[in-house]
Amino acid sequence: MSQNQLNKQIHRLESSQTSFPFDYMPVILSDSKARFLQNEVNSRTERKIQWWFKSGASANDQLQYLKDNLELKLQIHPKILLYVWLGTCDLTTKNGKFISLKSRDNSNVNQLTQIFKEIHAFISDFPTVKLAFLELPYYSIFHWNAYKNHANPGPFKNDDHLLIEQIDAVNSFIRETNMLLRKYSPKFSNFIFGRGMLYTSIWYFWLPEM
Repeated sequence: MSQNQLNKQIHRLESSQTSFPFDYMPVILSDSKARFLQNEVNSRTERKIQWWFKSGASANDQLQYLKDNLELKLQIHPKILLYVWLGTCDLTTKNGKFISLKSRDNSNVNQLTQIFKEIHAFISDFPTVKLAFLELPYYSIFHWNAYKNHANPGPFKNDDHLLIEQIDAVNSFIRETNMLLRKYSPKFSNFIFGRGMLYTSIWYFWLPEM
């Protein structure tokens, strides 16, 4: 993605916020990706965001969190715009300091999208909660394991190709769902993929502590 394209995307997102009902509290429901993002916020508007995240949380974990806590949270913030940013811990697993694919087929993709549907169904019972899904960024099994001094990281390059396909499948579902919800997600993966290996460090930034 060129800088001009990125600027247009940022402008599009900012423009969409001009009509945003600011009496709704923005909340990001995520795993540890959100912790890294929280550390980057600096504007007054961004500092209003609430962060509901847990390192290593799966989508099912956070669905249960919503079931256990949403009614109480609504007593504090009666109107919520909920951004669901989950999935990395559903596609890969961490064993010690290394990570690997959870499956080599689309079974985990199907399970993840089913949980997203369950989140949507659960939230639909709360008329003062608006829902949006955020797309998953690309991240690299090979580069993470090499960074952690794996004795033989080479074979993980093939896993990266499968992981990209799985992320693309999840993001396709997210885009279709957001269209129905009339919401928008920044395309994190387009930015990372367009920058190539020059931005290898970004792979580490997006990787959750599973």
